[in-house]
Amino acid sequence: MINLRKISATSLIVYSFFIFSCKVSAQQVPSDSFYFEFHTAIQNSFGPSENQAEIVGGYNPNSYDEKEHLITGFKECFVPEIVLGYQKKNIKLQSSIGYYKQDIGLIQNFEKVEYPFLLSNMLFVKVSALYQLSNSEKKGFYGLYTGVFIGTAIPTSNALNAQTKAEFGIDDFRPATQFNWGIDVKYNLQLGKKGLYVLGGTSLTFPGIIGSLGYIELLPSSSYTIVRDEIKMHSINLFCGFGFQLEKNSKKLNPN
Repeated sequence: MINLRKISATSLIVYSFFIFSCKVSAQQVPSDSFYFEFHTAIQNSFGPSENQAEIVGGYNPNSYDEKEHLITGFKECFVPEIVLGYQKKNIKLQSSIGYYKQDIGLIQNFEKVEYPFLLSNMLFVKVSALYQLSNSEKKGFYGLYTGVFIGTAIPTSNALNAQTKAEFGIDDFRPATQFNWGIDVKYNLQLGKKGLYVLGGTSLTFPGIIGSLGYIELLPSSSYTIVRDEIKMHSINLFCGFGFQLEKNSKKLNPN
């Protein structure tokens, strides 16, 4: 499950990118161009603690009410992503699609015991608007970008752990659709002169999720009760990849 201290590491990486790129002077006005990218990301996810799915029951002497409190948590996963975009001057507009497996568990709040719960195949789609903060010396298309995105995550298939399902009297997981928003930061670095480049960056989803990944349903005979049934997911992605620029035109800056 995610260690929230990784957020500080993410912030440090983003800050380092910013300081490095701001030292590089722009030599050209960015060209209008289409581009294609492939990313692979390490994704760490966590649920909003104040309204994350929770079931209560059984017996736990260490709990304030001597009951087990189980909330959902998420394991680290790898996320492949395909990106198509268009840049005009300093603005990028891009759409992304990805598909990955998300392992979701039930965590006993007071003892940090984890139970395997759900393996879900996730489809996500997002649209981003990015602004270029600085250019590289070689070409205006390359450099540091940051912006916002809106996206959706949809569980397409789900496999419940049979042992956990029986132990807590879980009937089913009913999938839904989650909409979220956040911030993207990335840096493009040119390779050669044929439009090929490498990139790295981070994505962070913010609070304000609409909907959820789905709902936990218990059997009528279960000794546990549902406090909150919706599973919601925030995430931090660190990604790298490569891209290809299809340039339309380019204008050099007039030094005078």
